[in-house]
Amino acid sequence: MSVDDLIRLLNSKKEDVSFKAIEGVNKNTGQSFSKIQVLENGKPSFAIRKFATATDNEEIRLRHQPDRNTTKSRNDIILEDDTSHQPNGVLRNISDLTAFKNSKGIANNDLRKLSTLHGRFRKSRINPLPRFLDAGGPLSTAAIYGGQIKSELNKAVLDPIYLRDMCTCELCVDPSSGQKNFWTVDIPNDIRVAQRADLPDGGHAFTWTNDVPGFPSDHITKIREEELYYHLFAKNERRSRTLESWSREKIERELMTVDYEAYLNDLETYRSTIRALRDNGLVFIKNVPESEQSVVNIAEKIGPLRNSFYGMTWDVKSVPKAVNVAYTAQHLGFHMDLLYMANPPKLQFLHCLRSSAAGGASLFSDSYQAIEEMVQDGVPNVDQLEYTSTVFHYNKDGKQYMQNRPFLEMPVHFRNARKTGRITPFIDNVNWSPPFQGPHIAREVLGQPEQLLRWHQLTNEFKKRTESEKNVFEKKMAPGECVIFDNRRILHARTAFDPGDVGKERWLKGCYVDGDPWESELNVHDI
Repeated sequence: MSVDDLIRLLNSKKEDVSFKAIEGVNKNTGQSFSKIQVLENGKPSFAIRKFATATDNEEIRLRHQPDRNTTKSRNDIILEDDTSHQPNGVLRNISDLTAFKNSKGIANNDLRKLSTLHGRFRKSRINPLPRFLDAGGPLSTAAIYGGQIKSELNKAVLDPIYLRDMCTCELCVDPSSGQKNFWTVDIPNDIRVAQRADLPDGGHAFTWTNDVPGFPSDHITKIREEELYYHLFAKNERRSRTLESWSREKIERELMTVDYEAYLNDLETYRSTIRALRDNGLVFIKNVPESEQSVVNIAEKIGPLRNSFYGMTWDVKSVPKAVNVAYTAQHLGFHMDLLYMANPPKLQFLHCLRSSAAGGASLFSDSYQAIEEMVQDGVPNVDQLEYTSTVFHYNKDGKQYMQNRPFLEMPVHFRNARKTGRITPFIDNVNWSPPFQGPHIAREVLGQPEQLLRWHQLTNEFKKRTESEKNVFEKKMAPGECVIFDNRRILHARTAFDPGDVGKERWLKGCYVDGDPWESELNVHDI
């Protein structure tokens, strides 16, 4: 069989190619041997006799040459040094071959990958990769998924397509718009590192063989190690990994209240405020001017207002024939806003303009605390919260909205987060709004009937803890105060008005900001 035939076979994707391990004795020399017999359609085709070990500067090559012990020719697969083209050792038995295949992730019936696997990855070694497992601490995504990715990180090799895609030079990213000047799909499948150099700052520089069409041959990609860590791991965990939930005692001790003018005009005050808002999900602004524009000023410091059918801003007053329970004088239970919309607002702002009523105190409870207590108390099936769904809907005055949401949204599975001993740092969103809850869909009622009972049991445990006196923070807002809270974490409620409050005024001006501008602010201020 010719070397061209060998290349063709190894690169083919035919399912009729198989491999068989054979041990025997050479008839001409009397020496024992181990080889891999290649079978096509179940019939012997040829034997692969030698395999070499792999280093960063080696490439798999195929060679057709005479056997030194016989007059017959043979086909070898060897690894040659990329510079000298000299073989670097030989694997001579089946166990060595198995170890080699396992280290390269090659299945028993997929040895054809050997002809191309290592060559495309040569010179794309990044030595610090194994250290990334510990770089983010025990609560990082790298640590949580360490068992799944450790073997790949230890190889310390990244696909050259990935490395090329990270280039941010002026040829690749427009300096004015910040947009890419090439598409990732434009990168050739067989792109390879031509030359590489380690930079003094710990980064790496690469030139390319078979670069993106249209790029010059001397195009250089420079990548810093912190960029690699950010893109591989950190950008998936921008939220703090030191978040803690709060009880009433804790929030009374830690609650931040800042001056309106300082919040707007002093950078350090503003940064401290959004850091506290990130950590506790609740802050207050005092000395807010009596103007309907004031809450807009506070919100737009973070980002643009979120519009809804309530308007860019809205009023919370007691009115007859209210379209929302918030506009009545009755008790309003713990809930979150607009969960019936595809993208509920992240932050809610409420500015107290008038308050002559005795009742109508604002209540707040941390949903994360209730979940932490459910874990600590050993509530059965608590890890099913991420799979337990609730329907939220609004159908009134010609407007109809509906969303089916998981009770708990997390970037990692609940059971993986639980292994760290912490749940709060890994929660993205909680979805709880009983006033706008609708009937469950068929999947929970008919497809898996036990789901509804499980939902009922878990949510009762949740409700009990959110309403526990030790977890409820109560504040009767006075004119000139504005509260900001995380609508995807903090539950808010209101006590009923007193009988003597009839005719007395309570007026809050409210608005929302979405999650994207909020995350942008945290990123910009490195919080």
